[in-house]
Amino acid sequence: ESQFQPIAPEKDSLELCDWSKFTRNQELHVVLLAMYEYYNIFRSLPKINDQSDAEHFLQVVKRIQSENSRKTGFPSSQDLSQNLILRIAKCADTQISPMTSFFGGVVAQEIVKITGKFTPLRQWLHFDVYDELKEGTSKKEPIEGRYDDQIALFGVDFQHKLFKQKIFQIGAGALGCEFIKMFGLMGICCGNGKLTVTDDDQIEISNLNRQFLFRKEHVGLSKSEVACQVGTFLNPWLNVKSLKNRVCTETEEVFNDSFWESLDLVVNAVDNVKARLYVDAKCVFYEKSLFESGTMGTKCNSQIIIPHKSQNYGESQDPPEESIPMCTLKNFPHLIEHTIQWARDYFQGIFVDTPQQTSKFLENREAFIQSIFKELKDQPLMIKERLQGVRKLCEAGMKIDFRGCIALARKMFQENFHNQIAQLLHSFPADHRTENGILFWSGPKRQPQIIEFDHNDDTHLDFIVS
Repeated sequence: ESQFQPIAPEKDSLELCDWSKFTRNQELHVVLLAMYEYYNIFRSLPKINDQSDAEHFLQVVKRIQSENSRKTGFPSSQDLSQNLILRIAKCADTQISPMTSFFGGVVAQEIVKITGKFTPLRQWLHFDVYDELKEGTSKKEPIEGRYDDQIALFGVDFQHKLFKQKIFQIGAGALGCEFIKMFGLMGICCGNGKLTVTDDDQIEISNLNRQFLFRKEHVGLSKSEVACQVGTFLNPWLNVKSLKNRVCTETEEVFNDSFWESLDLVVNAVDNVKARLYVDAKCVFYEKSLFESGTMGTKCNSQIIIPHKSQNYGESQDPPEESIPMCTLKNFPHLIEHTIQWARDYFQGIFVDTPQQTSKFLENREAFIQSIFKELKDQPLMIKERLQGVRKLCEAGMKIDFRGCIALARKMFQENFHNQIAQLLHSFPADHRTENGILFWSGPKRQPQIIEFDHNDDTHLDFIVS
C-alpha cells in the first residue's frame, strides 16, 4: 500500500537527502516501482549498459508515472529526467561495495531504533549518487573479474587508477577496518599502488562489537597488523604495509619528506582531534588530498579535502571531545583528564559495581554465575575480572575485623601502583625502541613510575582509609 501512497501520515513530502534536488526523491520512487514491474515482466533487471533494455525500462517508468500522476508524492511528467532514468537502467544490475555498505549501515541503524531510543525513518528514503556517473570514452566492457561492476560504471581507466594509488591511512579502529575492507573489495592499492596503515593501539575486547576485522583470538595484538592481515585475506592482491607509529612530531624521521611526497591520498580514521589537525597540516604543506573522517558516539563526520579547491579540516573547529577512548584510558593515559577519568571508573568499580554484584552472588549463587556467563559469553577476560572482584570482596567479608579491610586496601594499592607498572616496564623498559628505532616511551606515551608504599605519605594513607 505504501508503494502508491509513499508519503507518511502527517507529512507533506518524502524524506529529502539532497536539498539541491527537490523532485529527485519523487523521481526515484517512480523508478523503483518501475523496476519492480520490469522484473515481474522480464524476470531480470535491465542488462548492464544495454540501450535497448534501458529504452524498455523508460517506457515502464512513463506508464507508471501517468497512471499515478494525480497522487501525492508522485512527480509530474515534466519532472522526469529521461537521461537520469536511462542512466539508472544501465547500472541497475550492478553492485559496488561503497553503496552496499552505506545501505547496510542505514538498515542496521533502523534495526537499533526498534529500542525506541532514536526516531526511525517514516515511509520511504531514496538516496542516490547517479551524478557521479559521467559519460566518457573509457571502455566499460567487462573483463570477467571481480571489478566488472565498477568498470561498468566508471570505466577500465578509472579501475587502473585505483590499482596504482599510494595511500596513507592513520588509524585501524572502527573506521579504519571499514576503509581497509573497502580498499580490498574495490581493488584500491591492488596493483602497483601501496596502502600504508599505522596505529599504535592494541585490540581490546571492547573493540570487537564494532571493529569487525578483529576476533577474540586477536585481543592484545596490534590493530594495524591484524587489520592488514585480514585485508589481504579479503583480497590477496592488496599491497599493504602495517606500522605501529603514532603520527606526530616525534615520528617525523619515519614519516619524512620523501614519505609524504610519495602519496596520492591520505585517509584519517582517528577520533583524536589533535592528531587530525596534525595530519591536516601535513597535507596542506605537502599539497596532498585528504579524506577526513571521525566518530563521536552516534555522531560522525566526513570531509573531502582537495588542495587549492576546498576548505581544509583545520579551518573549521570541531567541538571538544566529550569522552575519552577506552584504549587511551587503559593503556596510555597522558593528560590529567585521563587520570581523573581512570580514578572515577575505578571508584565506580570498587564501591558500586562490585558490591552490587557481590550482593547478587550471595543472594543466589547459581543464578548469578549463569547470568554472568550468558551476558559475557564472548568475553572470557571480563568474566574472570568480574568473578575475581566478587571473590576478593567475599574473602574480605569473611574477616569482619578492621584489619581485614586494611589488608585488602593495601593489596589494592600494591596491585595498582606497583605490580602492574612493574610488569609493564618489564615488557617495555625505558630504553625500548619500536621496529622503526623510535623510543617506545615518547610523544604521548609517558613512562609510568613505580610507587613504593610509604606509611609516612599522607596521599598513600588516604588511599588506604578511603
